[in-house]
Amino acid sequence: MSERKKNKPSRTVARTRKATEPAKRKKADPVALGDIAANLAADLVTELASDATPRTDVASDEGNGATRRQADWTMLSRAVLGEPEYTVNQVAQASGISRHTLGLLWSAMGFPPVPDDEAIFTIRDVAALELAARAQGPTPLDDPSVVQLTRTMGQALSRVADTETGLLPPVGEARDIALSEDVLNTTERIVGFMWRRHLLASLWRRSAAGEVGLEGEAPQVVGFADMVDFTTISQEIGEYRLAQLVARFETLVYDHIPAHHGRVVKMIGDEVLFLADEVGQGAEIALGLVESHERDDTLPQIRVGLAVGPTVEFQGDRFGPTVNLASRLVNFAKPATVLVSEHVAESLGGSSGFAVKKLGSKPKLKGFGRVTAFALKRAQAQQ
Repeated sequence: MSERKKNKPSRTVARTRKATEPAKRKKADPVALGDIAANLAADLVTELASDATPRTDVASDEGNGATRRQADWTMLSRAVLGEPEYTVNQVAQASGISRHTLGLLWSAMGFPPVPDDEAIFTIRDVAALELAARAQGPTPLDDPSVVQLTRTMGQALSRVADTETGLLPPVGEARDIALSEDVLNTTERIVGFMWRRHLLASLWRRSAAGEVGLEGEAPQVVGFADMVDFTTISQEIGEYRLAQLVARFETLVYDHIPAHHGRVVKMIGDEVLFLADEVGQGAEIALGLVESHERDDTLPQIRVGLAVGPTVEFQGDRFGPTVNLASRLVNFAKPATVLVSEHVAESLGGSSGFAVKKLGSKPKLKGFGRVTAFALKRAQAQQ
């Protein structure tokens, strides 16, 4: 999000400095996959220092490094998926799926192209594709809808995998247990269960909206919240503290928004996009986020923009003028405030517990021109 220009450090910056300066904790050692990660890191250092290496040694070092990387990758593949023994053409032949379709699905999952002569695929790849071929029904696997779903699942599960590897213990028995077949199978079943839970929730939301498949056309309360002066803070507190700050923000978001019947659409570092079905729910979420940040001296202040209207859903994200308006409002909001659109203010007009105050001048918002906006407060806080 764009930052508001200031001539001196804001309260947010000063508060975050105060919260982070006293602690002198040693930066945590990066979590790695034991000797495998160490080998890969050593190869990288060798490559970066290649200018200082005599030319006669470079080819030998690169050859040894490539061989070691291949061995390390094979070891990881055996632990997670099985023995890499199939080329892409062999997978296509064994699964009965065309080479073209395989390429589409592989790319949609987020992986780079694989040379035809490299045997990186396992029996699990073949089995999964055979299952997909049997279950495809009248919709072919290269249909745009299937590719889109594959792309969405790939993006989501890539984040799951990155988070999981970041939490793996250092080299040792605990790491080996985490990569054991029993634990991998258990995790796979849990992921499947969570998918079913989210599928049920999504189906119910669409059903409650009145017409399955058209939820995106129903009015939605859209909120954007972002931490104030995040760019300045991130340059001053160091990587370890920055990671702590973002983790704390994420924890607060997921503790607060679902508790008030909202849904987190996505988080992008210092900001969150959320939805609510009712204006009162959205207002409570927005004010609660501001108040939670005000009570927590380890977090910067926050600001929120709130709008209501139709949205467009695509790959789990939300788009459209309503989303854009909420985003523009949060850019204009002052620290520790909530700005709402005219439609939100009208909907809250008779609501107990909330009060709205029209801004003295209409803010000029990119793509919207000058709009009427309102500051949202608790009713008892209204002057």
